[in-house]
Order: sequence, then C-alpha cells, then structure tokens
Amino acid sequence: MKSVLMGLGIFVAIVAAGGLLFVGWILYSFLFVGHIAERKINRLDDFMPLAQGVSIEEVPYHGPQPQRHYGRAEDPDAGWLIQEDSTVTPAQTYSSTESGQPAYRLPLPPGINRRAYDSRQAELWQPIEERLKALDNPPQYARSTEALLLASGKVFHEQAGKAGQAVGTLVDEETGETISTGIQYAAWANDRYFVMAGYQHTDKGTETPLWQVERDTFRAHKVDPDTFYLHAKLPDMYDFAEINSRIMVYFNDSLSWGFGGDVTKPKFSILRIYNATWPEGKDIAKFSFSAGMVRDIRLAEGSEAGDATIRLQVLTDPARPSGAEDKKERPARQWRVTLPTDEYTAIDS
Repeated sequence: MKSVLMGLGIFVAIVAAGGLLFVGWILYSFLFVGHIAERKINRLDDFMPLAQGVSIEEVPYHGPQPQRHYGRAEDPDAGWLIQEDSTVTPAQTYSSTESGQPAYRLPLPPGINRRAYDSRQAELWQPIEERLKALDNPPQYARSTEALLLASGKVFHEQAGKAGQAVGTLVDEETGETISTGIQYAAWANDRYFVMAGYQHTDKGTETPLWQVERDTFRAHKVDPDTFYLHAKLPDMYDFAEINSRIMVYFNDSLSWGFGGDVTKPKFSILRIYNATWPEGKDIAKFSFSAGMVRDIRLAEGSEAGDATIRLQVLTDPARPSGAEDKKERPARQWRVTLPTDEYTAIDS
C-alpha cells in the first residue's frame, strides 16, 4: 500500500511540475514575445540562393532610408462587384450588404500594373502624412476595356464594363478542387501565367496560399501554401522591360513582437523570376528578416537584354514594426543578385 501511495505521489508531482512548466512557458511567450522574435532572427542566415549559378553579395548602400512600412496593404483591383445585369462596378463600402458578387478584376492585355507600381513607390519614399493626405485625392487611372474577373472560383471575361459568360473555372491541379476562396491579389507574370492569392479556410485554420494560374486552362499550381498575412503585405511584381523579365517577391512565415496592431513582419522574402528562359517561373533567392524585408528591386547599372547574366540590386529593410518595443534604428541594406541566363538547374529542396 505504501508503495502505491508513493507512486501516486510521484505521478501527481510530475503532473503538477509539467503544469507549472507549461504555465511558465505561456507566461514567458506572452511577456517576452519580442525577445523571442529577436532570438529567432539572430539564428537566421541573411540569404539563401535557390538555384545553381545564383550568387548573392552585400554591396554598400548610400541612398535614402525607406519610409517605415506599417503593415497595411490594399489592392484596388480586388474591390469590384458583378451586378445582376452583368454590369461590373467598383465596390464602395466592401461590406456584405452591398449588392453584387465580389470579384477581382485582372486587366487585359497582360501588362505592368501601374497602380501597383505607384503604390509601391509611395510606400517606399513618401512620408506617411503625405500618403494619408493623398487618399483624399487618389490618382485617376484609365480603366482597361477588357479584363478577367475572378469570382467564387469562376473566371468571367469583362468587356466594356459588362461581364460575359464564364470562360473557365479555377482548379487546384494538386487536389482537382475548385478554388472558391475570395481573391485578394492577382497580377500577370507573363502572357501565359498570372498569380493570385486569397484567404482559404481549412480544418487547420485560415491559410493564404499563392497560386500560379495558366491562362488557357485556369489550372492553378500552388507556389506557396501559406504566405504572409495578405492584409499586411501583398506580393510585389517588378517589371523589367530592359531584360524582358518580371520578378515577383512573395513573403512567407511570420515573426511577431506583440499581439495587436503593427507587430509582425514576414520571416522570409522570396524572389521568383519570369522571362523567356523560365516562362513557368523559378524561385531564385530567399532573404530572411535577418537581412530585412525586401522593399525594392532594381537592375544593376549596365544590364540589358541579351546579357549572359542578370544582375539585380535588392534593397532590404530590417526595421522592426512600429509596435515593437525595440526602437533601435537599423539602416537599409543592399544586395547584388547575379544569375546566369544560358543554363539553369534548380537546387533540389
């Protein structure tokens, strides 16, 4: 009997100790969330080439410091409605009570999204006070006469402000299921493919997958199963006509310094290129938040079509979110990414 009671006492003691450790871990995670984020950053490598032949090196940066990114993102092409008479109208309130079927409007023909470019430049260099004032008088852009409308898994062709019959269905090629989630972002990668991202509710919770969609079949390949929060940072598409290439930067995983407001940053920024050599797209480089979030990409001086190599200048911003207790100033960093165009072999993951 004595041994039974002793064993029971040991069991109770172990359970109690485990419970105290669990409570302690919860309290530590809550009270020192910023410290935990910094420890994670310190363990990260600045960058990782994702293809053979790609080289990355840090180069001096003497330009202006980017404006703080406040963790907000909006895509005006996401706010459209298909009315019962097939008229396509801009949403006014984005509320569930507004009439019409929500749709993402992807302009035709495929080309650079001027609004996205201007928005990115304003985000980089325009003080927040000026950006807020500019909301009262937003720039006016000519609406394209044609577009693809992505709505509840269907694709419609819009012409002259009217949605026609559905021309296809968005299908996940891996599962064969219709992608019925609301699309929050889309952009043309080239004439053959566009990319899109949206919130998808699953048994594991809400995810934000990024797909690459073939224009002719609307079959979608999942580039990333769960990107960084779309309401905080949308992917960026850079258009380089000089080298007939487009580069998308998408973001995944997250680091958190708190529990509300502007307290998160993406853990990784991934560069993916589309051009004649790689029309289906290739991930070429990954930057961690140890180097900073990718804020801008430019061609290195002297780059032009026909070069045997592509040289990119990548600007990264390691500034912590405005809600973090750490207010230390961290200057932007610059990197040169060089990749050959005559031969390409993906690194096995």
